[in-house]
Amino acid sequence: MTTMYIHPDIPTLTDAVAQRWLTLAEQAIAERGRFTVALSGGRTPRALYSLLASPKWCERIPWAETELYLGDERCVPADHADSNALMVRTTLLKQLEQPPLFFTM
Repeated sequence: MTTMYIHPDIPTLTDAVAQRWLTLAEQAIAERGRFTVALSGGRTPRALYSLLASPKWCERIPWAETELYLGDERCVPADHADSNALMVRTTLLKQLEQPPLFFTM
């Protein structure tokens, strides 16, 4: 049976997802030595990526053992405002002292 979680607002939701990210990262690294994530683009995950890059979370996440893949991209130049890869770079990767591997299409 699937469990559904309902959160009252975006900050509570993103904090819960960040905690789940950390839990899954620790489990994956313990089992396989790597944590691999397919990232979503668009505006929806932007708040989560910003939170993961924040001082509260960036030191807790095992970025050195993490691989990020962009699950979707728009047909725009890499420096275009609508580029999902650009959004990931600016909201998450550029904020991290030692960013994880990031693979785009």
